[in-house]
Amino acid sequence: MPERDWGFESLCADCDRTQMVSGLDVAQSLVGSIPIGHPRSNMSGGSLDYLYSKDSIGVGDLWAIESAMECLEKLGWEDSQAYMNLREIHEALYTLHKQHKAMADVLHDIEWCLSGDWSEETLIESLSKYELSEK
Repeated sequence: MPERDWGFESLCADCDRTQMVSGLDVAQSLVGSIPIGHPRSNMSGGSLDYLYSKDSIGVGDLWAIESAMECLEKLGWEDSQAYMNLREIHEALYTLHKQHKAMADVLHDIEWCLSGDWSEETLIESLSKYELSEK
């Protein structure tokens, strides 16, 4: 009997995509021959956290976009419109992530002013420091 790999990484035979999966995915896929987490596996889907059905996506979905891009790359579809659209979404989300991180202190300070913990003068001082640091 061949040795079975009981790890938590799955390999798609169609596109050689690997991904980390949960113990539940492992249990659901042991009865089939299709890799864990593959769209055609015994699980009902979710390889990309149902990205297709979300009303909006955010920074937390970067991994799913990257997984979809990797799958298309492995299939040789990196010149397709679908791949280019995924790349644009990925770049936009990553840019949004960087901007959010850069604005964390400002958002904190605005929130504290709005909640009455800081005065408007303290917020203006903070905003002035941020503006100077961005130039």
